[in-house]
Amino acid sequence: MYFMYLIECSDKSIYTGITNDLERRFAEHKNKKGGHYTSSHKVEKIIYTENFQTKEEALKREAQIKGWRREKKLNLINNRINKKKGFLITGIPGTGKSTIIKNLQKKKLLAFDIEEIEGLCYWRDKKTSKKVQYHSGVGKDWLDTHEWVCDINKLKEIVGGQNETVIIGGITSNQNEYLPLFDKIFLLRCGRNTFINRLKARSRRDEYGKTVTERQMILDSYRAFEKDLIGRGAVPISTEDSIDEVIDKVISMVNDQA
Repeated sequence: MYFMYLIECSDKSIYTGITNDLERRFAEHKNKKGGHYTSSHKVEKIIYTENFQTKEEALKREAQIKGWRREKKLNLINNRINKKKGFLITGIPGTGKSTIIKNLQKKKLLAFDIEEIEGLCYWRDKKTSKKVQYHSGVGKDWLDTHEWVCDINKLKEIVGGQNETVIIGGITSNQNEYLPLFDKIFLLRCGRNTFINRLKARSRRDEYGKTVTERQMILDSYRAFEKDLIGRGAVPISTEDSIDEVIDKVISMVNDQA
């Protein structure tokens, strides 16, 4: 993924560039190693981003915006601030998040599965925050001291960098911290036997939820998790219905909010 970005400098001028790593590139600009312009203009902050699948697309957009006057760039930024942020599809493992996202993509909606975006989510030690590697069968003691988290800054870049409605699907331990990014939360739900059977049938060897211990941990916490999200305004959607019915329901609710 490539980013077209705008940086505001201390003299209020705006620098336009592209990168495939915003954090690294901004650090280069701060250290005056990011190009001729920012070597002589102190950079302050990234004020706008857009995401692209290819470098060529990002370069084309960069060239377009570089030709704009400052006022037009500021209008672009202000319009982004005023637009809707997007939608989150969440739910415990086994409720069908990845399946829903794949089907939304087939419908040509801008939808992302957070587990499919490289570097966005990872396991970490709860005490040290050190990134660690998960594998199926790690056991309850390991799971009690580690957590699956999302890099919120990267998620902000993805949600904020779109020119159209964006739908994000997934669940992490720090989910409550990024709920404010979204206009509406959809909570996928299904019966206990349904999600347990789906977890047992998971094809990938190291996919969370395949072991008895992991399934029991989900069973112990899912009711409280769902109750909390509904209390925060999440809209429950049953995935006991056919996939077509669920997709139609999600699309209808997204369009109602647009």
